[in-house]
Amino acid sequence: MFLARTLSGRLLLLTIIIVMMVEVLVFLPSVARFRQDFLLERLQMAQIASLALLAADDEMVEAALEEELWPMRASPPSFCGATAHGS
Repeated sequence: MFLARTLSGRLLLLTIIIVMMVEVLVFLPSVARFRQDFLLERLQMAQIASLALLAADDEMVEAALEEELWPMRASPPSFCGATAHGS
């Protein structure tokens, strides 16, 4: 490889390697933080839903309240190819 023979080529390769390592060191914590925020939000939604269920007299939640508390249930998961009617 021509770049590895010259001093400027070595410095360029070293700079590229260092920049890529720094990007990984910055990117991984941000992905972990995103996942943590996502899980905390889901936990808060579950807690609110359970409190609504406990507050209901007949332990049944109305359909409108259920849709408001659980918005992801209204849309089918896109990652597995499933539809709302099971086909």
